[in-house]
Amino acid sequence: MAINLDDFVEQVRDANPIEKVLEESGIHLRGHGRLRTSTKHDSMKVRTDMQRVFWYSQNWNGDVFGWVMKEKGIEFMEALEILARRAHIELPKFQAVNESEVKRTRATADVFSVAASVFHRWLEGMKRWGSLRILMPWLMHMIGHGPMRRSMNQWWGFRVEKLRINIRI
Repeated sequence: MAINLDDFVEQVRDANPIEKVLEESGIHLRGHGRLRTSTKHDSMKVRTDMQRVFWYSQNWNGDVFGWVMKEKGIEFMEALEILARRAHIELPKFQAVNESEVKRTRATADVFSVAASVFHRWLEGMKRWGSLRILMPWLMHMIGHGPMRRSMNQWWGFRVEKLRINIRI
């Protein structure tokens, strides 16, 4: 039976409480409740409700996977295997990755990234030349940041009328 990797990670995380894994690593905790402190390192705090370690003197924080990776100097999948073995959970066969789907998704993301970059440069150029203030109400309306009270023709007519008045004065 194939299982989703995210579901398996959550299952392994739930089966390995951070305080128990730290105890096995030689880090003893004092206190009770949701906030505990290491007896070895005063700057190491453990939030049992969040299942996270905060080690302030090392400027590091992480979950049970991050701790095993830091302690043993290994990658995530190795930490996942170690913690699954510790919890007596059998490693499943993960679903095969469809390479063509991955390539298609990456290509789509690349296209959107390029489009966003081009649009950003276009807006920067308009801002530089002062044209952006003319288009801003329309842009705000198009991206849903407020209703336009006038139609585009009324708005453009209003701008032209205002320009004529400004030129005469």
